[in-house]
Amino acid sequence: MQIQSDTISAAKAFNPVKALPQRNRKKKARLLRRCPVSYSQLARSIHELAATCDQKKSQRQLVNSVFPKLAVYNSVDPSVAPSLLMLHQQCEDRNVLRYVYYYLARILSDNGSQGLSAAGGIPTPNWDALADIDVAGGVTRADVVPRIVDQLSAESTSDDVEFHARRLAALKALTSSSTSSSEMLEKLSEIVFGILEKVADTKQKRKKGIFTKQGGDKESILRSNLQYASLSALRRLPLDPGNPAFLHRAVQG
Repeated sequence: MQIQSDTISAAKAFNPVKALPQRNRKKKARLLRRCPVSYSQLARSIHELAATCDQKKSQRQLVNSVFPKLAVYNSVDPSVAPSLLMLHQQCEDRNVLRYVYYYLARILSDNGSQGLSAAGGIPTPNWDALADIDVAGGVTRADVVPRIVDQLSAESTSDDVEFHARRLAALKALTSSSTSSSEMLEKLSEIVFGILEKVADTKQKRKKGIFTKQGGDKESILRSNLQYASLSALRRLPLDPGNPAFLHRAVQG
């Protein structure tokens, strides 16, 4: 037994146990995730990954690394909007689209200040420092906000059942925009009231039997989702006492 023990000790001395490479890779990846990333690097990554958004690797990198790190900044520069709109049109990954709608809503709701907001966060640098990125230069809120509003408006008024979830997300993001403009407020009200009118005009299906679950069909579920989303959007709009349609829907909600 002593000889066997000495043999094992000698073997360990000549061949020490090495750490598993898989653990080292995980440790390095964990350290890289903790490292701070500049705003310019994040904006450049969004622009580059948006061009290859059909690849799973690009989608994972956006969801796991780029988009979460961008959230620490107190505002989103409007010059990132072209890449977000590209993802909105071309990408079909559900997780990527959740972030896209979130950041489009933040661009619409942003007042354009570069200081710390009431919610805190890291101040967003000026886009002039990111001019080396290959995007349309000099992009401002006046350039991108109409494009975002038009794209989200078209999606929120679509009747395609396959894009029902995207319709709800577009409606929620659209109501995040500033309502200081009377034209914008009129457009939002028109979309919301139009959806509510379509939902109200649909006739309720009668139950076929005593034990039939009411509202269990797909059409009723989609209609209920639209009604809830529209009434929620209506609550986020400013009060308009002179509008009888607004008062009627507000009482319903």
